[in-house]
Amino acid sequence: MARGRHAVEQEEIVYRPRDGDKPERLTTGPNAPQDARARRKLAEVVQPAARWLLGLARSFWRAKKREREAERDLAEARRAATLVAEQQQAAGLVVPRSVAEMVVSRIWWKFSNGVLRAWRFRPDQAAWSRARGSMG
Repeated sequence: MARGRHAVEQEEIVYRPRDGDKPERLTTGPNAPQDARARRKLAEVVQPAARWLLGLARSFWRAKKREREAERDLAEARRAATLVAEQQQAAGLVVPRSVAEMVVSRIWWKFSNGVLRAWRFRPDQAAWSRARGSMG
């Protein structure tokens, strides 16, 4: 079980969701051994704990999926904030930096899918460091 957990953590084996008529399963990941013999040995070692490892790998897969979605949403919020800032600058409007940071923070709060709520951030506190980073 310990070897299997390590293999999941190191992405030697990864979760594949159901695809058409194929059920969800474990498969070799990007860090799997290149040697066919080593791959077979890994499969033999993890086979007794395959059901438990499937659940663990599924959890890792879901967490990575949520992380990718959050990163995509943050990039979208940054693009929107940049567009607003460019339009305001083109119109000759001067917006105080604190207001611009608050706008980005609230956009990030909206797109965080509850992650910030879980960390007990309030909308006015959300991602100040990210806002500062996106504003230059």
